[in-house]
Amino acid sequence: MGEAYSWGVADYKLDPSRSTLTLRTRSGGFFGALAHDLELTAPLLRGHAKLEGDRWDGEVVVEPTAIRVIGAIKKGQVDRSVLSANDVREIERRLVDHFGGAREVVVRGTGTVDRPEVRVTVSREGTARVKAKATDEGDARVVAVTGTVSMKALGLGEVKGPLGAFVIKDDVEVEGRATFVPA
Repeated sequence: MGEAYSWGVADYKLDPSRSTLTLRTRSGGFFGALAHDLELTAPLLRGHAKLEGDRWDGEVVVEPTAIRVIGAIKKGQVDRSVLSANDVREIERRLVDHFGGAREVVVRGTGTVDRPEVRVTVSREGTARVKAKATDEGDARVVAVTGTVSMKALGLGEVKGPLGAFVIKDDVEVEGRATFVPA
């Protein structure tokens, strides 16, 4: 994935066409086995980063209305055939409702290569538990992130099925790749 982290002082902007965000939800509760674990994707719409030696800070923005269902996770693999088109539309509608009208989710990062801190803001700010790795790819600077974020910490309510038969577990798995180019 390129050379090790070696950035000087510079300003960068996000290249959305070379950036990705994947989210994975897990079901639980008494009838959790009847619900679907899901894989979702969302485009990183805009962002920026400032780098100075091994210190960095920046942010990227995601719109809840842009989150899309990829499929259900079955035996560790994404199965795109499990959900009907109506199921997908309903899940995506409920996702937007779950964000309570928030127009965007702001993900801010700061720190050093060895000690990154990533904070996510919806209705309130919460810290994501992630690992970040920065690499150079030509003139682009790529930050890859994996970890989890708590819906509760972000001020989002619990997601439940009808009559509370199942819940979506609070920690959402996050995997992202933000590609920054010189501003």
